[in-house]
Amino acid sequence: HVIICGYGRSGQNLARLLEGERIPYMALDLDPDRVRQAAAAGQSVVFGDAAKVQSLMAAGLARASAVVVSYHDTPSALKILHLVQTHAPRVPVVVRTLDDSDLEKLKAAGATEVVPEAIEG
Repeated sequence: HVIICGYGRSGQNLARLLEGERIPYMALDLDPDRVRQAAAAGQSVVFGDAAKVQSLMAAGLARASAVVVSYHDTPSALKILHLVQTHAPRVPVVVRTLDDSDLEKLKAAGATEVVPEAIEG
């Protein structure tokens, strides 16, 4: 399964793509209304801070095939990268950014791929 960190527009688009390919996912988001609506619609979304090890472990980090950080927050993305490197170093991490200004920093921290929004899609 894929862990999606953030269930905003990009996270939801990714979830639809994964569903279409029959790839299971678990999304973590900090917006309780968004989580409630998504869960009511049968989507695999739970309330949780992806920058906290407990949330990632509860989402199944040890069994995950990938982690995707779908929101623009480089400090949070760096925390997530550190946690994945520490607890599940074999799991690839894809990070979405606003532009390529933090690309090298994120790659150096262990991001498998960094996708700037400017070239997304």
